[in-house]
Amino acid sequence: MSIRHWLCAASTLAIAATLPPSAQAACPAPGTPNITFTGDAQCTPGGPPPSPPGDDLRAGHIPGQSGAISVTGGAVIQLDSTAPPGANNGPFMVIGRQPGAVGSAVISGAGSAIQLNGNNHGTSAQVGREGTGSITIENGGALRVLDPTAAPGSHTTAGESVFVGRNGGTGTLSLNNGTLTVDSGSGAYIFLGEGAGTGVLTATNGSAITLRDRAATVGGGDAGFVVGRNVTAAPGTSVGTVTITNSALAIQSDSNFSILSVGREAGTIGTMVTTGATVSLQGAAGATGIQVGRDAGSTGTLTFGNSTVSVQSTLGDAFVTAARDGTGSITVQGAATSLQIGAAQFADIIVGRNAGSNGSMVIRDGASVSVAHTNASGLATATVGRLDGSNGNLSVRDNATLDLGGRNAVLQAGREAGSSGSILVDSGATVTLSGTTESTLLLGRFAGATGSLQVASGGQVILSGPLARVLVGAPIEAGGTLLPNATAGMGSLTISGAGSLVSADRIVVGAPVSLAGSTSDGGTVIVSNGGTLQAGEVRIGTSGLVGGSGGTIIGNVVLDGGTLAPGASPGTLNIVGDLTVLDGILKIEIGGTGAGQFDVLNITGTTMIAGGTVLFEFIDGFAPTAGQTFDFFSGPNAPTVAAGVTFAVGGLQAGFQFDLSGPALTFVALTDGISTTVPEPASAALLLAGLLGFAALRRRAA
Repeated sequence: MSIRHWLCAASTLAIAATLPPSAQAACPAPGTPNITFTGDAQCTPGGPPPSPPGDDLRAGHIPGQSGAISVTGGAVIQLDSTAPPGANNGPFMVIGRQPGAVGSAVISGAGSAIQLNGNNHGTSAQVGREGTGSITIENGGALRVLDPTAAPGSHTTAGESVFVGRNGGTGTLSLNNGTLTVDSGSGAYIFLGEGAGTGVLTATNGSAITLRDRAATVGGGDAGFVVGRNVTAAPGTSVGTVTITNSALAIQSDSNFSILSVGREAGTIGTMVTTGATVSLQGAAGATGIQVGRDAGSTGTLTFGNSTVSVQSTLGDAFVTAARDGTGSITVQGAATSLQIGAAQFADIIVGRNAGSNGSMVIRDGASVSVAHTNASGLATATVGRLDGSNGNLSVRDNATLDLGGRNAVLQAGREAGSSGSILVDSGATVTLSGTTESTLLLGRFAGATGSLQVASGGQVILSGPLARVLVGAPIEAGGTLLPNATAGMGSLTISGAGSLVSADRIVVGAPVSLAGSTSDGGTVIVSNGGTLQAGEVRIGTSGLVGGSGGTIIGNVVLDGGTLAPGASPGTLNIVGDLTVLDGILKIEIGGTGAGQFDVLNITGTTMIAGGTVLFEFIDGFAPTAGQTFDFFSGPNAPTVAAGVTFAVGGLQAGFQFDLSGPALTFVALTDGISTTVPEPASAALLLAGLLGFAALRRRAA
């Protein structure tokens, strides 16, 4: 789906809170039909001191006491304030106020509601503030916390809010075909589990949770749904739990941040699970995103199951982060699940962002995740392990899909020095990078970083567009040109299993010799067991290794300072294209005379060995006897060998002699060899000479 379509879809889900017609006066008189107060429950009208500045609705206020409120049959309790505008002057609702107090409220039936009107004062509803509280909203009932016309920042930085489980209390908020709305001009928030409190929210059976911040200026407020918060640094652990089933959650900020946070500050544990739900985050100039495990010491777990999730920003950035500084885990699962991340500038998935972060993200069971942007200078990225000390793991599996699109698409594992990132794509899953300007896969981007990608069991990673490249421990490119005097980290790419594929225009492994002054911590590509690597060119630079057994490289291979090692101790590597050796080592392992006991390069195109070294490495204690031969080249075209190419032997003691015969360069043992892995009694000097021994090439006419 295009970004234009995403934004249209998001707009249909955006919050357009509808305020009800005039409701009953505040604090209903005793005996008002369908409104009951039981035990320690009361409503105190706002007014001059000693009255509260705003209407005050409470149940379970006194320690050791319990109280209950019931609103049914279409009745409405509306709370207001007549005090001058200002912080803490608004109406107030608290269920379970003091330690040891127990409060409850039920709002049931179509039209039944409790409504708090901020009127430029700021207002909040709190469930389990220090005691134990519960609110049930069912069968069309509603809880509304409103101040949509408040001037940005006019009364309090907290805006309008709902707290569930605060300051050591325990709160439960249950919606069953109910509605919860927080609508403000100065910030709209829902907090689950704050200040060592425990908060639980469940929404089922078509319920709707809506947050909207209408501030028209940047800095005027945000829209935030926070599961696990600890800004008070209270002793103990803040715990928030959210379950949304067949219901909707919509979060919108007209100018500022629109955030879903699961596990926010240190000492918090947040858990959120959705099933068959619709989740929409919509922002404008501010960032719009999902954070799981935000600060150091926080733990967050978020699962989207068979749900539709949209994270959109029309002017700014959109992101989904698993572990910014803490520990975060995100699971996106189910064939009916769609997670769409779209932004004008930067649209990001980040798994493990800052030092000490530990993030994981799993996309599985047919789920789809899309990331796209619209501005030419922007990016659609998925970064796994970003800054020094970060650790990230991304898994796309079981026929799931991840698509990075827009103009510039980047997938990277292990970005900065000290970061570590790993990506797994398997079991029929597909990852596509379809940037209309650039598509880049980076493994071990900068020196000191470590990044890996494993593609297995029919998984596929496909890069398309005018500039589609894979850099495995290779210096970053600019404008399609490799950078000289640049450094790269350590990257590895493994492709294994029938149907497994990585496809791009260009693949660079390590730092090519032709790239003067560049270095790499190491790049490794292994293609085996029916896996396929496809590109116009595969270039192997210094500290780079390409090998594998039973795999296929479709494209031209250029050895430019690294190592090409067919087999996997040993085996056959297929190249559907040309092979050019400019510099580096072409390594052939030999462990016996039978098929499959020595490496074979099967090349359909031409082979030009213009430089470097061809190394025959005898392994597993095997040593040839005079007259034994090994055909290590296979294909329709005879190799061409330039003058000055070095041919060497490893794994045999010094003195062994060999020849290369015929157009196919058949290896012929002229003398019996002696393996260095099973040495005869000899001096240390002789053993060392055998390990490093080279035999002169004696060419015979074909």
